[in-house]
Amino acid sequence: MNLRKLAVVTGTSQAIGLDLARLCARNNYDLIIAADGLSVLDAAQELATSGVVVCPVRCDLATPEGVDALRQAIAASGRPADILIANAVGPAADPHGRQVIDDAHACIDATIYMVEQVSRSMRGRGRGRILINLQALYDASNAFVDYFSVALNRALKHCSVTVTCLVAPTGNAGARARSTGYDAMPCPGVPVLQAFNRIAPDCAA
Repeated sequence: MNLRKLAVVTGTSQAIGLDLARLCARNNYDLIIAADGLSVLDAAQELATSGVVVCPVRCDLATPEGVDALRQAIAASGRPADILIANAVGPAADPHGRQVIDDAHACIDATIYMVEQVSRSMRGRGRGRILINLQALYDASNAFVDYFSVALNRALKHCSVTVTCLVAPTGNAGARARSTGYDAMPCPGVPVLQAFNRIAPDCAA
C-alpha cells in the first residue's frame, strides 16, 4: 500500500513550477504534474529518479477541458491531493485592447475553476494546502487572483485547508495578509524553498 502523500503541481514547464515539483519529490510526495507542452514528459522522467510515482498530464489548463483532464488524472490515482501548487503564467500580451481583456478573463476563470475542482476533496476531508502563483503580465489579473485567495481562505477557515498566494509586492499586501490570516508572499525573487516550506512545514527540505 502506497502511504506517500500526493502533490499536484501545474505549470511545470516554468522554472518555479518545476523547482517546486522537485522539492515535493525530494520530500517523498508522489506527483501529478501538468503543463501544455511536451516538456511535461521530460519533467516526469527527471522527477521519477527521486523514487516517487509521477503522473504527467499534458493539457491546456486555460480551458475547462484541460482542467477536467487534470481532475480525471487525480481521480484515477485513487488518492486526493494533499498539496495543490497552481503555478500558472498569464498571456504575454501588452495590456491594451479587447484581446488582453479576453485573455485576462480566460486566465482568471481557468485559475478559479482549477482550484475549485482540485480542492473539493481537501474540503471534504478537512485538510490540504494550496499554493497559488499567477505571474500574469496584466496587473489586474494578479490583483484579482490575490483577492480570490483571500476569499478562498475565508471560505475554508472552518477546515484545515490553508491558502498561500505568491503575489506581486504592493503597498498594503503585508497588512492584508495579517488582517485576513492568509499567507501572502512577494513573488519576484521569492526563494523556492521558502515557498515550499509555507505549504509543507513538516518537511525537512
